[in-house]
Amino acid sequence: MSTDISRDAGTAPVTPPSPAARSRRTPAKAAGAVLVLLICASLPLWAFPDDYSVGILMQIAIYAGYGLSWHLLAGYTGQYAFGHAAFFGAGAYVMAIFSYHTGLSPWLGLGLAAIGAAVVGLLVGLIALRVSGLFFGLITFGTALMLGVAANQLVGLTGGAAGLSLPLHLGDAGMMQFDTQVPLYEITLVIVAGYLLLTWALLRSRLGLLFRSVRDDPVAADASGVNIRGVRLGALCLSAAMAGLIGAIYAQSLLFIDPESAFGLTQSVNAIFTAIIGGMGSLFGPVLGAAVFVLLREVGMTISDGDGVYSVLFYSTVVFVFIMVAPKGLVGIGRRLFGLVRRDAGKRE
Repeated sequence: MSTDISRDAGTAPVTPPSPAARSRRTPAKAAGAVLVLLICASLPLWAFPDDYSVGILMQIAIYAGYGLSWHLLAGYTGQYAFGHAAFFGAGAYVMAIFSYHTGLSPWLGLGLAAIGAAVVGLLVGLIALRVSGLFFGLITFGTALMLGVAANQLVGLTGGAAGLSLPLHLGDAGMMQFDTQVPLYEITLVIVAGYLLLTWALLRSRLGLLFRSVRDDPVAADASGVNIRGVRLGALCLSAAMAGLIGAIYAQSLLFIDPESAFGLTQSVNAIFTAIIGGMGSLFGPVLGAAVFVLLREVGMTISDGDGVYSVLFYSTVVFVFIMVAPKGLVGIGRRLFGLVRRDAGKRE
């Protein structure tokens, strides 16, 4: 990734930090990330012990994972999936169908959900990656619509429009059902931490370099011998698996899934909003975006009408205004404020 070197009149050029300096910062950043994760994990124990608050934390964790899956694809390879719910919903339904029809542990269903969503991503990619840009996004959008129709029609398998309710086994950890939502929240946090670690490792690997080269200059990457289609397909399958796994957690948290909540337009938009609010191109952006997104949605529900139209209109309007005012998201705002503080401190010295 290139770094711009700027000059101000009468000042020395600003040089980027050396590799040694960056390597010294890495342990500090890792320690900070672990500390934040531990604080988040402990919130239900001391700050928000009631069921409603734990439910909100659970939603934030789910949408953080969902946003990270979309951001891996769009933020680092430049593939904007307008129908990311196709993969989220595929994972949710694989989990629900597996648990409902076999009676086996959902712990097994988690792996199947990720694999099932990755297979959907592979099939979509074999078709969609023949094109790029807007057409790729539209094909993923169409896929989500088709899967939603299929879920409506296959009543014997999916429950149809009425959805699929999972059998109750409250207090049975083997069936991933607990007396409270706290254990499932902790499990979801572990998954989100895994997504962050995976993304961080990818970005520092040769594969991460290929991701960015395909995103920034596909023509030059192709001329250098990079298998552009293979790189994009790999990213799509990985992103789909991540979305499918978090979709399975979503279904398990509700013990219910239906076509609209799995494959609906709103679910696809949620992933996009979460990543954009937090800040595209930033590792932790989708996590911050998920917190703001869920809280905005909760505020919107307080002004909801019977159909929920007003609440959707509220948070959608707020999000679009936010995008116009802060196109680089919350991370961009934070970096700008931090830069101003550093500049002010430098002047005082």
